[in-house]
Amino acid sequence: MATRAIRLTQFAVIRPFAAGAAVRLGYPVKDSAGTVIECTAIADTCLGVSVESEDGTWPAAAADIVGVALLGTDAVVPVLVGTTLIGAVGDFVCVDNAAANGSRTATIGGANTALIVIGQALQSGAAADLVGVNLACGGPCVGS
Repeated sequence: MATRAIRLTQFAVIRPFAAGAAVRLGYPVKDSAGTVIECTAIADTCLGVSVESEDGTWPAAAADIVGVALLGTDAVVPVLVGTTLIGAVGDFVCVDNAAANGSRTATIGGANTALIVIGQALQSGAAADLVGVNLACGGPCVGS
């Protein structure tokens, strides 16, 4: 279990977006008509992970400005673990679509379900933990 999420953001690309609905810290987000909302499905086209809120409080409310660390950048950011744990350092991470409540270990290959890998875990964690995830190694793939 992660006691404190690893962060390395000096090379992150963090872009401000208006929240289209409430957004939680460390949540994968996607575009919704020019705003960002939380990803809720394994194949959602994720832009990045919410790392900053306009006033420093979480969850950020609809219309608040949210800083999003973009996928594919050389950054390690805290990611919220969903119901299904992130079991080991090195696991690839995707949206936890079972309960739409965070992220989980991605099962790569062996199935034909499209999924978006948001990065690679540098810590393990259980539900509601924040764990450090490397965003540099994410992208679309198939698995379950």
